[in-house]
Amino acid sequence: MSEEDLRLMRLIDEQYLQHPHLGSRGMVSHLARHGELVNRKKIQRLLREMGLKSLAPSPRTTQRAVGHKIYPYLLRDVEIVRPNQVWACDITFVPMRRGYPSKPKTERRSQGRPRAAARMALRS
Repeated sequence: MSEEDLRLMRLIDEQYLQHPHLGSRGMVSHLARHGELVNRKKIQRLLREMGLKSLAPSPRTTQRAVGHKIYPYLLRDVEIVRPNQVWACDITFVPMRRGYPSKPKTERRSQGRPRAAARMALRS
């Protein structure tokens, strides 16, 4: 390991003790503010070698909502042996006379005038 890497690891360790939520991007920003221009991949490598990991919560994209209905997979035990036996359709964009349907908004609006985007949607 080079002297430069050891010096950077010391700086990273000092900053990590003060702010353990910083990941590689935050660490690069911190070092840049202190005059150290370092590639993010190098910081990632040094953090990995030091065994440091950000304590910030990561995105929880694979955890389902509590009341979310799970639909069964209807083709699990179906053996597909001929053409046109099974069809699939994506109805995400169904053209309609007034544009494309969208998921209904769940936000609450005040009783005042509607927003400009809503007014434009009503006109088309």
